[in-house]
Amino acid sequence: MRYYYPYLLGNTIVNNFSNSYGGGIYSISAYPTIKNCIIWGNDGSAYDQIYPTTLSYIGYSDIQGGYTGTANLNSDPLFVSPTTGAGTSYNGLAANWGLQAASPCIDIGYELENYYYSARDLAGNYRFDGDGVDLGGYEYNRIKKGTWNGLQS
Repeated sequence: MRYYYPYLLGNTIVNNFSNSYGGGIYSISAYPTIKNCIIWGNDGSAYDQIYPTTLSYIGYSDIQGGYTGTANLNSDPLFVSPTTGAGTSYNGLAANWGLQAASPCIDIGYELENYYYSARDLAGNYRFDGDGVDLGGYEYNRIKKGTWNGLQS
């Protein structure tokens, strides 16, 4: 059997549904490294967030229900405007998965080497605009988009 070792870095995996194991992540023959991710609100027939529960490494992430690892949270990420439930009945593309100012996921991520991590988030905001990297796919933007320390990008 062949095994895989993918990296999941700075992802927001939320409000998915599976009628099998692992509503958020179901890993077979893979041992991923997961950092700076938010895995929240997923619904599976067993193991709502992650299956199996012994993946290779998960750290610096916010996982509903908790997960053993370095600097993991089990706190509501406080999204700006999430969907009200999990599954295909809810339009995740119409939701705003950005972080509110009071989110516990701001500035607590692990600062990764640039070749692993994009300098910008999914909305085009700078990743490094505060004291650290935020968890998830969207950075809480303190600095006006398109500028960095007052300079145009």
